[in-house]
This record gives sequence, structure tokens and C-alpha cells, in this order.
Amino acid sequence: MKTFRSFVRKEFIHILRDVRTTLIVLVMPVVLVLIFGYAISTEINEIKLMAVVEKTSEDVRRQLASFEANPVFDYKGVISSRDIDRVLRSGKAEAIIVYKANGEVQLVADASDANISAASTAYLQQAISPNSAQTNIINTILRYNPQMKSAYMYVPGIMGMIFILICAIMTSVSIVREKETGTMEVLLVSPVKPIVIILAKLIPYFVVSCIILAIILSLVHFAMGVPMISLSGIIVMSIVYVLLSLSIGLLISTVTQKQIVALLVSAMVMMLPMLMLSGMIFPVENLPWILTPLPNIIPAYWYTDAIRKLMVEGVPFGMVLKQFIVLCGMTVAVMTVALIKFDDKLKQ
Repeated sequence: MKTFRSFVRKEFIHILRDVRTTLIVLVMPVVLVLIFGYAISTEINEIKLMAVVEKTSEDVRRQLASFEANPVFDYKGVISSRDIDRVLRSGKAEAIIVYKANGEVQLVADASDANISAASTAYLQQAISPNSAQTNIINTILRYNPQMKSAYMYVPGIMGMIFILICAIMTSVSIVREKETGTMEVLLVSPVKPIVIILAKLIPYFVVSCIILAIILSLVHFAMGVPMISLSGIIVMSIVYVLLSLSIGLLISTVTQKQIVALLVSAMVMMLPMLMLSGMIFPVENLPWILTPLPNIIPAYWYTDAIRKLMVEGVPFGMVLKQFIVLCGMTVAVMTVALIKFDDKLKQ
């Protein structure tokens, strides 16, 4: 046990002495969370809005005053119905609300940018009073993320990407570097069993990942206002995902002999599929039917889905039990294969 602690201490010292590794492990997660939480945003602000009023009333005046006071909208006044096309084409307005004489309300939006038009009409439907006699628009209630903050969508996916970056890529590169420099062979001829050496190299990254998890959860909760109703469930799910990522890193280290190759394999095999198929950025429901089975083999897909439910929706852990079991199964399978292949490499 004393020898094992010595190996673990050596790995911690090695990480701290490597400035590049320390910067990646400690600074990059914070930078990524801040970028996706603040810089990259799907939220729409200052929607350029005009109105057409065929029949005025106190209710209409009250609603127009509320648009003018709402920072989401840049209300520019009332126009004639003949000017709708002209102001939309000129870019003076992105959406126009038409109060018809018969009491109906019509929303006209510039759909040349589908995202902006969808967001603007959604905001308008929320802003219009459901009790108004002037509107027949159905009242829409947004649960769990009523402000439609993009951070709520991105943070679970970013957590999945960060742990892959720290655990899988850094672990695989660390072990391959030992091979490349010849120090791994020196360690393996020592009286210590190979499995002890491998575990000693994995534990520091597990501890660092737990520290990063605490930093991320604190940052997104206190700085971005993301709720943490099921905190214990988030921690348990994240620990399993960290162990799975460590296993993937170990598996990559068994099939590569160069650090650059390990980085390329990690980026091509994990990072790109994770970004495209985890649901972090693109909804997997929109995939062509022939590709729909692929997300099921992507660990980040199950992790992102579970964290989003736990973090944003606040569901009890039992409602993400399926995701937990799948991640546990993946962890056992990948770790078993990685250790077997690593042992086979040693016997060659």
C-alpha cells in the first residue's frame, strides 16, 4: 500500500510540474463553461418589433406599452398594413404584430432567418396576455427553463466534453508518453504489479476530475443560475462517467504508441462523434433514420441526457436509472477490455 501511495504521489507531482497539462486540466474547463454559458448564446434580445392596429382599445395600448418596456423587444411603433412587406424587407422590423378589427391577433415575422423568426414568435406569444379580449393566441407555458437560457442546454453537454478531455485524452497521452520515453518498461520490471501502476496513473486524473466537477457545478449554479435540485444524482452520474472516460483513455493507450497518434485517435473517435451525436448541439431526433442507432453507443449521449434531466428538470434519480445502468455497463465493458488488452501488450 505504501508503494501504491508513492506511485500516486509521483503522478500528482508529474501533473503539477507539467505546466501545459495543468493549464488544460484546470483552466480549460472554466473557459469552456464561460464561453458556452455567456459568449455562445441562442437567446434573442432586442427583437425589432412594429405593430399594425386596425382597431385600438385600452387592452391594445396596454400591450404595446408592455412591449416598449420589455428589453427583449425593440419596439419601433405603429405602421400601416400596407407597409408590412416594406419594413420587413428593409430590416427595420423582424416581427410585426397585427391587431385586427375583428379582435384577432396575427403575428408576421421575417422567416429568412428561421431561428430568429421562431424565437421572436415564441417570445411574442408569451408576452401577449392570455386574458386579453383582443387575442385568440393560445397561452404558452414554458417549464424548467422559462427564460430559454442557452446555458441550460449547453452546460450538460460541456460537462460531458470536459470529462472526456481531462480523463480520456489526458490519461491516454500520459500513458503513451511513458511508453514513448521508455519509462513505462522501467516501471513494469519493478516488483509492483502492472495493474497497480496503471491504477496509480488513473487515480490522479480521477481526483482532478472530481475537483473540476465541483468547480463547474459551483460556476454554473452561482454564476449562471442553473438549478441543482438533484445534486446527489448529478454527482453520482458524473463519477460513473469519469470512470468510463478513464477506461476509454486506458483503451486508447493500448492501441497507440505515439502521443500525437493518441491525440488524433481521441479527437477523431471521441470528440467529433460526441459533439455531433450526443445531443449537445444538434438534436439527435433530426438524424437520418440510418444514423439513429449511433447515439446509443456514444457515452456522452447518455450522460448529457441524464444530467439535463437531473440539473434542469430536477427529476428524481430513479427517472434516469436507465442512463445510469447503461453508463455502468459501458464502464465495466470498456475497463475489462482495456485491462485485457493492456495485459496482452505486456506479454508480447
